Amino acid sequence: RPRRRGGARGGAAAAAAQQARAPRGLEEAVMSLEAAVSDVETELGALLSALQAAEARRRRAAGSSGGATGGAFKISLTSFAPSDIMLFFPTPRNDFLAFNSGAPHHYLSEESKSLIGHDKNFRRYYLLGRAIYIETHVASPDNNPYRLPEGTEFKVVSVGSITRQLEQEANASAQASSRAKRA
Repeated sequence: RPRRRGGARGGAAAAAAQQARAPRGLEEAVMSLEAAVSDVETELGALLSALQAAEARRRRAAGSSGGATGGAFKISLTSFAPSDIMLFFPTPRNDFLAFNSGAPHHYLSEESKSLIGHDKNFRRYYLLGRAIYIETHVASPDNNPYRLPEGTEFKVVSVGSITRQLEQEANASAQASSRAKRA
């Protein structure tokens, strides 16, 4: 007759050890997630500061005293159209959803997701880009990649990089500011 290792007592001890490890693993996962969120917040804060500084330099170089900025570096929040700058965050299902207020169901296209990691502003924790094309769909039994209620309208957004534009604008603003100081 084969001998069981550990017997009933060994099995209970293993189950107790597994339960003791589970909360620790969960705590570690939560701590890791909190650290990642903190890193994203830091990166986004730096990015937004850079956008604001570039816009301020542009206004100074153009001789503007403030007011309307022409929307050169404003991140859209309440409505979206081609040429708008949009900010996307990943969902638990690894879809990217546009950061919005009252404009739900704007998802990043698969071709735009394939660029993640190939651009400074296309990261796995967020994506910042300019909308190129917005395609409207209605959730149906045959077309519902985001598991929305049937009949819900959703948009699939293709975006392009704004990194080069930001760098060019920052360089142009710095050069104009330098010329203004010399004059």
